[in-house]
Amino acid sequence: MSPDFTFLNRFYTRACTGGFFFKHVTGTYVLDGNNVIFSPQTMILMEDWESHGISNTTKIDTIAYYVSDSTKIQTEYKIVEVSNIKFLVSESGINEHDDIFDRNSNFIALANLYNSHEQVNTTKKLLANKDTVICFENLDILKNIPTKWQDYFLKEPIQAEITSVQVVRTPQKYRGFDYGHALIPTYKLNIGTQSGIKEGMILYSQKRKEIDVIVTQVEENKTVAEGEDIFYFNTKFKTGTILSTRKE
Repeated sequence: MSPDFTFLNRFYTRACTGGFFFKHVTGTYVLDGNNVIFSPQTMILMEDWESHGISNTTKIDTIAYYVSDSTKIQTEYKIVEVSNIKFLVSESGINEHDDIFDRNSNFIALANLYNSHEQVNTTKKLLANKDTVICFENLDILKNIPTKWQDYFLKEPIQAEITSVQVVRTPQKYRGFDYGHALIPTYKLNIGTQSGIKEGMILYSQKRKEIDVIVTQVEENKTVAEGEDIFYFNTKFKTGTILSTRKE
């Protein structure tokens, strides 16, 4: 974001078996207090999942951003300031990928970091104006959070026990490219709506804190969550495992 109210974002990813995706987005933005509205205008887009990188012969297509059927555009963001660090967050949901910045920098993601009490890099999962390490523990940020999202920011951690486990074979696609299947463990938990748990919240096992479990469904007396792909590594938890929203 530049002082002349224009913005530019570049994104590049490469598959481990070859191929790449490259995107360059430009446009303008309007700043109104702590509200930012982006107007993406053009996008330079190229993907080739058979080659091994961008060369001088790579063809780059320029398209008008707003007419692309392949994009999901989240244009409205809010600035949330925490300990002199400004985060750019949207009100998108847990499965709404934002094609301007290629990350889900939303209030749910911010709440998960807050609830984890973990020391994290500010730009690892969110959009921030400083690349530094922060821990949200004991920081009062609710005054900067819209009322509809405040219930995601927990005063006390939520704990749950896994009551059943099922592994689901799921086709995997990235931007329309089919790259096989994943083995996703699906967990039923012994808590429901009264616990305060919400869709999109992340839970951790205290014995294997590096593995995320994300809540996908909440009902009155049960909660469903999904774990990480176990195709390559054994990341499946057993029945009886205790999970918590607090990581540290």
